Amino acid sequence: MAAIGLSVKEVTAILQQLSVEDQICIAAENDKNSITISGDTDAIEKVEKYMKEEKNDVFWRKLATAKAFHSHHMDNIKDEFIGKIAEACIKHKQAKSLFVSTTEGREMDASELDKEYWWRNLRNPVQFNECIKQILLRGIRVLVEISPRPVLSHYMNSIAKQAEIEDISIIQALPPRKETERLKYLYARCIGQLYTIGYPVSLSNLQDQDTGMFLRYPLYPWQETDLWAEDEYRIPIKTMQFIGIPTHVNSKKLVWKNEIDLHRFGYLNDHVMKSSGVILPGACYVELALEAAIKKTKPEPAIVKNLKFSNILPLHDHLVRTVECTKKAQNEDDWFKFKIVHVTEQGNVVLSSAFLGSFESKDSETALTLSDASKFS
Repeated sequence: MAAIGLSVKEVTAILQQLSVEDQICIAAENDKNSITISGDTDAIEKVEKYMKEEKNDVFWRKLATAKAFHSHHMDNIKDEFIGKIAEACIKHKQAKSLFVSTTEGREMDASELDKEYWWRNLRNPVQFNECIKQILLRGIRVLVEISPRPVLSHYMNSIAKQAEIEDISIIQALPPRKETERLKYLYARCIGQLYTIGYPVSLSNLQDQDTGMFLRYPLYPWQETDLWAEDEYRIPIKTMQFIGIPTHVNSKKLVWKNEIDLHRFGYLNDHVMKSSGVILPGACYVELALEAAIKKTKPEPAIVKNLKFSNILPLHDHLVRTVECTKKAQNEDDWFKFKIVHVTEQGNVVLSSAFLGSFESKDSETALTLSDASKFS
């Protein structure tokens, strides 16, 4: 069997020209300019050679089938086939919907579907072109292809264009090759598309209950504005991020405690070391020092000097680290000693230390101002 991008009249002329009209039959008229032929292998190869040499600009494709359906090759099983159909005692119910047969190319009644009809269905040419035309001429504009290998959508589109009919919807019921994906596709695409174009889908046939949960949609019009969800700890705010809450406050000593984890501070996942995994960045220690520095009567400007990094703080999924910051007054005028520790059951581990002050305090070459924090990012 083979498919040719020509009309029935043109294909018939070629078969007569090659003297193979008794060896090859018209198996199907897919659309006005697409025909399937079926017959003897040597005759098919003869037509193939002619098409490649004389009409190489015309579509031609041999079909991957070992049987020459809809041709004289079926004649030797006619009696057996009709006998099996009779034994099956097929009973037809009256159709509830329009039934147009691809065997006859016309509307048919269930009473006409006898054993001879089913033989013609196997032996005679498929009248697909005429069948779809008859359906479209009745005003039907929604077509669903139910097939394990959907290949007819292209032909249905072509038939509609050839008949100058627009605005048709062609839906495939089971396109995925994997059987496990077909039911999901049937619900999400086939039934979903039918519903969205206004077809009265019977949802009670798809679920155990007659009705689902009613959802009330907003009544206000949609506002086409781009919005996105942002981690609250990424948004610049005037309140402190890392310093936490005060646990001890007096004129000489201030202590803050905070819990740091990868859920609250999700962007810390980007700070990874090959040997240690995710660790708290040095910029966070600088930020903690600056936050503590501005916790004064005069909140800004502030200054940090002699900042030291003593240990790293690894961060892991599902693990919360408790960090404590202590700001203690020194004898030196207006300077405070600052220390960051990791609080553990075994004791506190010093992470960083520094001296804090303001621009009114004694300056130092190693001092950092609040505006310098970006250098550590």
